[in-house]
Amino acid sequence: MQIFIYKEEYFYDKILSSSKALIEETIRDKDKFYKEKKIPKKNGDRTLFCLKKDCPLSKVQQNIRMNFLNKISIPDYVYGFVPNHSYKDFLLPHTNKKYYIRLDIKNFFDSINSEILSEIFSYYFQVKDVVNDVLLHQFIELVTLNDKVPQGAITSPIISNIIFRQLDLRIRKYCAKFNITYTRYADDLLFSSDNPYLHKDFFIKKIKYIVSTKGFQLNKGKVRYDKDFISLNGFVVEKNIRLSRKKLKNISNTLFILERYKNKFNLNIVLAEINKIQLKKEISSISELINYLAGYRSFLIQLLDKENLENFENKKILKYINRIQTAIIFLDSQ
Repeated sequence: MQIFIYKEEYFYDKILSSSKALIEETIRDKDKFYKEKKIPKKNGDRTLFCLKKDCPLSKVQQNIRMNFLNKISIPDYVYGFVPNHSYKDFLLPHTNKKYYIRLDIKNFFDSINSEILSEIFSYYFQVKDVVNDVLLHQFIELVTLNDKVPQGAITSPIISNIIFRQLDLRIRKYCAKFNITYTRYADDLLFSSDNPYLHKDFFIKKIKYIVSTKGFQLNKGKVRYDKDFISLNGFVVEKNIRLSRKKLKNISNTLFILERYKNKFNLNIVLAEINKIQLKKEISSISELINYLAGYRSFLIQLLDKENLENFENKKILKYINRIQTAIIFLDSQ
């Protein structure tokens, strides 16, 4: 599916669902609609700029995403920020390969500025005369903060996929020459093959050059070379996909603590024990603990092979899902 903007009225009425005057006012006030949020990570914090709930810009960005951005096609080997696609789907094409490389784009969202937005999205704005530049400028103002696509905004994830689309196509075409499989999940680029060329320095140099043509850089510290299997974000990719022991360790320990204190439940003691595990985020209440367990349950459910539930790996996952469900029901009753 493809979409173009040919008329000014169409832009305001059908894309933004707002008047020109209200859009101009929203752009003037856009800075005050964002709130800063810190997300802990291994080396410090990640800063998100999220829109305040029900603010005018939030509604406009939702309309932009639904009426415009969602109608721009992206390659079918892109999985991040795509409905009905998971991290497991991103990994599946790479099973049973000999060589693996994972590359990471440095400062993914911050690398997308107004200049590259104008270059890419001018293709979709085809209104005659000077009005076209005005509408394109307004669109860019509505989806940026401080001249960047803010990580945390409603429109930013799908915009990143659209901006990277040309690079995805070039990378895929290059990989096809050497029988190399390529998929992308947000800023993670994964490659696999039985061809040893994948581990040659020239391959990474070529990918580095391709992404640089749109202002992106590879993160040198996150390059991963692996042979026979690769472990990423708790998944191990080899003949099949399975959970790593490290990924299961935290949830195993959390469930063990809850089960040990079930008959003599004391919230303060339980939370103190759980937080000693060194989870990514400290848990300070029953509701946060339930949310943590529910999130892990969802993660495990998406890993299930629903066509082969009786295999060993699925049975192990189902056992954890059932234990988590029991723990959630218990905590809900407290």
